[in-house]
Amino acid sequence: MKLQRTAIHSGIALVIAAAMSGQSVYAQSMTVALYGGIAQKAITTCVLDPFSQKTGVTITPDIGSSAVTLTKLVTQRNKPSIDVAWVDGGVSEQAWSQGVLEEQDPSRIPNLENLIHQAKYVADNKIYAASNGYYSLGILYNTDLVKTAPTSWQDMWKEEYAGMVALPLAQVSMGLPLFVHIAELNGGSIEDTQPAVDAFRKLDVAAFYNSAGTVSNMFQSQEISVAPHFSSSAFALIKAGGPYKFVNPSDKGIANDMRIHLVRNGPNRELGEQLVNFSLTEEAALCFVREFNMGPYIKGVKVPSEYAAYMPWGESGSIDDLALPNWPELLNRRDQLIEKFENEVVTR
Repeated sequence: MKLQRTAIHSGIALVIAAAMSGQSVYAQSMTVALYGGIAQKAITTCVLDPFSQKTGVTITPDIGSSAVTLTKLVTQRNKPSIDVAWVDGGVSEQAWSQGVLEEQDPSRIPNLENLIHQAKYVADNKIYAASNGYYSLGILYNTDLVKTAPTSWQDMWKEEYAGMVALPLAQVSMGLPLFVHIAELNGGSIEDTQPAVDAFRKLDVAAFYNSAGTVSNMFQSQEISVAPHFSSSAFALIKAGGPYKFVNPSDKGIANDMRIHLVRNGPNRELGEQLVNFSLTEEAALCFVREFNMGPYIKGVKVPSEYAAYMPWGESGSIDDLALPNWPELLNRRDQLIEKFENEVVTR
């Protein structure tokens, strides 16, 4: 009997100690879906490893693009194996509309209050996603091959760049926002993208690309010298010593972000909430600045001077200097826009 009481007391002591140290006393492992490559490294460095060190929880990564992760969540809808998922804007809205995300409750995830207002995503009066950092679509160019630096989207049509420009396909995460943005710059709109079609038909395109990795490889092999590119990936090339420069166009770069989500009916909801909360701090935001050139999503974060030049909005800008896609409207017209781009631009 004494032995039994001792075991009970020991168990209670362990529970209290774990709670005081921030460790979970429930599940000891969880699964998260995230991107591969440098994004995986950044998320692991800035969130997953420090969370595991603090809580003792083992985290199993499930690697895939945003689109692949969405497919997994839909397939596993009735019995998900994933607790938390990182996907980009655009796919985030699709995931919520398909019912595979859980609401993020501020009473259970208090650090949601730390977010700048653009970084909190709400539908049906519920928070369904939180930003973990911004990137932009701007123009990358090879300084060895380009004599006159581009300063605007319209500069891509300069004769000097003919045959050395690549464009994203409409299915790429920022392909549709660029398509609509070019339409708007030429007098069109999301309802009338013909001005963009007419403009792209006049552009001497070397290739169309289907991922950030593909266009980075094209730059490194000198197949192209100018292209719309993601700021985070562009700056990775620049930091690696390549002869490149990234430009935020005077007619506005286009913003997007990587977002963290709770999976509906995930096996470890409480752990998932703890992980989301852990990512919404100044410390995590500054880590993403250092590791992945991501613009801060937390109120009041000051970017250190040595990293300011690598921000998606430029050295002295902010999220307000970028164009924010209207993702719900884009997704409502997604199939129609993709078909138009494929039939009238790619296969012209």
